[in-house]
Amino acid sequence: MAEHKIVSLEKSHIQEGTVNLTEAFFPDPLMEFMAPDPAKRRKVSPWMWSSFLKYGVRWGVTERDATGKGATMWLPPGQTTMTMTRLIRTPLIQVPFRLGLGGMMRFNSAMTLTEKAHKRLMPEPHWYLGCIGVHPSAQGTGIGSALLQHGLDRADAAKQRVYLETATDYDVAFYSKRGFEVKETIEIEGLTARLMVRPAKT
Repeated sequence: MAEHKIVSLEKSHIQEGTVNLTEAFFPDPLMEFMAPDPAKRRKVSPWMWSSFLKYGVRWGVTERDATGKGATMWLPPGQTTMTMTRLIRTPLIQVPFRLGLGGMMRFNSAMTLTEKAHKRLMPEPHWYLGCIGVHPSAQGTGIGSALLQHGLDRADAAKQRVYLETATDYDVAFYSKRGFEVKETIEIEGLTARLMVRPAKT
């Protein structure tokens, strides 16, 4: 596997990161759940990923590989809940207008159920992997693994656990190989979300 340099994803890189995440997650079950119609999903996806990156640049840790093909957003210990106070200061407050009534209800349902489980499973300070994605043209080159490992090294240095959510079997296998375990499975109107935790390094 080639060695990839991981650097900070700054405000000037948000557009690049948005393209990578939009393409990487376009067929993801969670995106299909929120926007079942492909045309609607194609329209709303860039806005959603741009919004998440803007939130991450401001209150989290956002990173990219040096070639600009991958992006990730982490929320650090003590900041792992996306609060309403902060959401209203980002484009994410536009969810009802962007997704429509049905999409908004599905979005709220998914967020409410997963966040409730998140708080129950992770009462102590931890890292939350909000998203990690690589443009399809560069998938399989090790960029995703490098982005993930960079964040895991940071958590390991602080001896802290890591939490994430996924809706794909591929991701479960990918993260399981890197020390994560499925701690809970949630069914949300036909969507199966797996909540995964990586133990703290001792």
